[in-house]
Amino acid sequence: MSYPDPKHPTPDIRLVVFDLGRVFLRLAPDWRHAFEKAGVPYAPAMDDPAVKAELWELVKLEEVGALGELGFFDKAGPLLGITPEQFIRVSDAYLCGTFPGSVELIDELEALPVQTACFSNTNHNHWKDLTNPDHPNGLPLHRLTHQFASQLVGHRKPDPGIYQHLEEHTGVRPANILFFDDLQDNIDAAGQRGWHTHRVAHPSDTVPELRTVLAEYGVLPDPDR
Repeated sequence: MSYPDPKHPTPDIRLVVFDLGRVFLRLAPDWRHAFEKAGVPYAPAMDDPAVKAELWELVKLEEVGALGELGFFDKAGPLLGITPEQFIRVSDAYLCGTFPGSVELIDELEALPVQTACFSNTNHNHWKDLTNPDHPNGLPLHRLTHQFASQLVGHRKPDPGIYQHLEEHTGVRPANILFFDDLQDNIDAAGQRGWHTHRVAHPSDTVPELRTVLAEYGVLPDPDR
């Protein structure tokens, strides 16, 4: 739905929530690309469905902080037939830099009378880079009002627990929240709680899309007015 709409007044948005990957941050299109970028020979085990399923279970544990900072790599590396150090390099290579205009948008939102938050399924290793503005994958997340990282909260999207945590921590009602994410499951979970949502659909150039939707919801000035 676009705003303004005479039949549906523009919602009173008091908190804008952003996922990070494929919203503010480029990610590798697949693991093969990350291996190549890291200079590590591709692990054929990545193509084994049973190994992929086991790896995914480890990823989910990693993203809720259950494995510790390096525990994931100690388990996942040997599972794939590579060393933990090699998989750290591959994991680092999965992050591919920020989208143009991301930093400027965060700076602009900081000056407005609206709360902001990042809301990301991530891990200790990536979080160190994401929170370092001087790193190629870093963003000025300290300029956001809140930072919610799954490994710190102990829940990951689309688990209802992480959405409830955000609501309780910010004190903002669901009807006053606008949420951007690239994954439909995460969007659906937010919508079920009454959040306003937008699924990011242009992963090659996200910031113009973010700006358009923020203007439709009255958070940013309408550039056409």
